[in-house]
Order: sequence, then structure tokens, then C-alpha cells
Amino acid sequence: MTQVGVEKARDLLGREGVGIYTVDDDGMHQEVIIDPNTYVLLGGRRVYVGESKSQSPYGKLAEGEVVFSVAQVTGGIVDHAGDVP
Repeated sequence: MTQVGVEKARDLLGREGVGIYTVDDDGMHQEVIIDPNTYVLLGGRRVYVGESKSQSPYGKLAEGEVVFSVAQVTGGIVDHAGDVP
């Protein structure tokens, strides 16, 4: 059964936000981090938290190991793919 929750979190750049997360049966904590005041996406991460209930490939990771982390530093609308806002 998947767990769902909300907690304080920091993104890859150290900005504090709210982490909305799930923990799946493979023991993977997947989180989206947003700014609680502006609702801007700050980033996200995946962390192995252990307790895999299946024959998951993640079972060889150390508990608490970050598998993926990303920070959203800017966003905007552009006229063409590849342009920078």
C-alpha cells in the first residue's frame, strides 16, 4: 500500500519548501517540493527509505540514499523550443 504525506523539505539548492510525497511498495520516497507561499515548483527527489515489500532492484541501496534530485531554478514562456526565458 502506498503512503502519501506532506512535510517540510529542502530542494537541491537548500531552499525550504513543502514536500508532497508518496512512499511506494518498493521503499521509494518520491517527493515534489513547492514554495508554500507562491506555489512555485522548487524541485523534487527520490530517496530509498527501505522496507521494500517486493523483489525491487532498490533493495541493494543504503537506506536514505538519494537516487534522484533536481532543482527548478527558472521558468517562463518562450516563442521557440530551445529558447531561454
